[in-house]
Amino acid sequence: MSENSPQRPGAGNVSRLIWSQVIWRHWKQEPRVTASLVGILALGVAVFLSIHLANKAAVSGFGMFTDSIAGESDAILRPRAGKLDETVLPELRNITGDHAIGIFPVLEVSGAIGEEEKADLLRLVGADLVALQNAGSYAEGGASAFGGSAANSDDGESILNRSDIGFVGRGFAERFQVKEGDRVSVIVNDREAELTIKAILPEDPNRVPVPDHLILMDLPGLQKLSGNETALSRIEFRAPPGAMQERVKNGALAAVWEWSQQNGFLLETPDDRKSSVTKMSAAFRLNLTILSGLALLVGIYLILQAMEAAVVKRRVEIATLRSLGVTPGQIRRAWLVEGVLLGLAGAFLGILLGRLLATAMVGAIARTVNTLYYRTTTNAVSLGWEEIVFCLVFGIAASLIAMVIPARDASLTPPAHAIRRGTQGGGLAILRRHWLGLVFVFGGIAATLIPAWKGAGGATVPVGGYLAAVLLVFGASILIGILFRPVAALLKKGDADAMRIHAAGQLARPEGRHRLTAAGLAVAIGMSAAMAILVASFETTLTSWIQQLLKADLYVSPAGASSVTNENTISPVTWKEIESTEGVAGVDKLRR
Repeated sequence: MSENSPQRPGAGNVSRLIWSQVIWRHWKQEPRVTASLVGILALGVAVFLSIHLANKAAVSGFGMFTDSIAGESDAILRPRAGKLDETVLPELRNITGDHAIGIFPVLEVSGAIGEEEKADLLRLVGADLVALQNAGSYAEGGASAFGGSAANSDDGESILNRSDIGFVGRGFAERFQVKEGDRVSVIVNDREAELTIKAILPEDPNRVPVPDHLILMDLPGLQKLSGNETALSRIEFRAPPGAMQERVKNGALAAVWEWSQQNGFLLETPDDRKSSVTKMSAAFRLNLTILSGLALLVGIYLILQAMEAAVVKRRVEIATLRSLGVTPGQIRRAWLVEGVLLGLAGAFLGILLGRLLATAMVGAIARTVNTLYYRTTTNAVSLGWEEIVFCLVFGIAASLIAMVIPARDASLTPPAHAIRRGTQGGGLAILRRHWLGLVFVFGGIAATLIPAWKGAGGATVPVGGYLAAVLLVFGASILIGILFRPVAALLKKGDADAMRIHAAGQLARPEGRHRLTAAGLAVAIGMSAAMAILVASFETTLTSWIQQLLKADLYVSPAGASSVTNENTISPVTWKEIESTEGVAGVDKLRR
């Protein structure tokens, strides 16, 4: 009967027979093999998902003060480098005088809490508490984000201009086990300061939670604490809601933009700021995502090998079914159904495992981002429905790709040929075409010459590098089969025992599963070796550079110096004291 002809009555019974006597029976007889297939798929999905979720948590954790305290600003004025001076505030109020737009000056200072290398980096944010108290009139609903009286505490004590009082969020309180009235010791620049936690900032379910590394202070108090009594990090603008909001915002910001261009400042929206900061780590996150995809590639190779072995083990059953009139299409469909079920099981397990891995690794990725790019804070890893659906499709597609070759071989192999043991072939036919492997290798070498692709905002993507890696991986997967016969010849030399003779015999007539196993191992070991070589080479270069340029006997830096966002400095009083210490022959001072 032609495969395209209508199925005979009882085709459903045939499918149930194949399921119960071929697939389900082997699953029950060899649960470890079935579990390993599901585990391979789950691991590939889990690695991919965990890196994606950890990346998302690290990036989404980056939040500006305006997101958590004063609400989203309409625009932010900041310097191209360094700090603003608060003397620009009267000038800004003058050029926006015809527009009722709110102006909120902000100072951000790095700090540290804890001892020595275990110190956690903090962000101390100074805001004009009087202006912040009025911020509610610039937010939808009119509710103040700060709440209560900004000028006085409950006991009537003034909190303005105080450099020893701070406000924290619930996350900070839980992280460092503090409550209202407790004192915490923080390090700002090279000085230790005692801050009293005056209040825990209220949480608003409609707003971003206050970051767990943030301390809010009155602006003059933080300026005094940091030793720069006129410094500002940025100035935020907010138009009040209402019918005139867009007109006020556009008019005021047009005047501010013209003024910023004349004076060399930057005026940007919060989205612009977040986008520019996120782009800094785009290459880092892209590399992690692509490398995580290799885990699934290795998994596909291993599943192909395992299913090739399953074809060999079920060869007698398949031949018997074919002899009884079961069509190739029915066998192929049964194999694909098995692939879908394995893919579903592997994807669900991979989602659970990936969620756990993401929770474990998000801290490490956040520390890398903190050190190399910007200060971020991470909350719980969030898993959305779109990611669950993607992983399910991902796992099923990978399983079906791994199943389609064995399904085709199982359905088209003649019964007599299928029963005969030791049949060569199977697996991916492409793995037996060594000339194609050479084409891939030379193509990979040529791809290294492709220049990087430049996207929006100046971001570059090394397309040629990624393409070269993929081509070289596939080329090595194919060319690894050339080594089978030489290795078999070496095994036969000398006084070979029975085990070596048997292994030589298998390698001299390699089957599909041998090529698939070698290809999977070539990908896994090759990429692991590449990463190890890359890290070792970078470490050697960095160590050599350090030994040549950094030859001092001792280095002193403020707490938190390992992070690129740390702005703490050593005051002249302190470094002069170090310079005059007995036994110090010389001091070189560096500001970066």
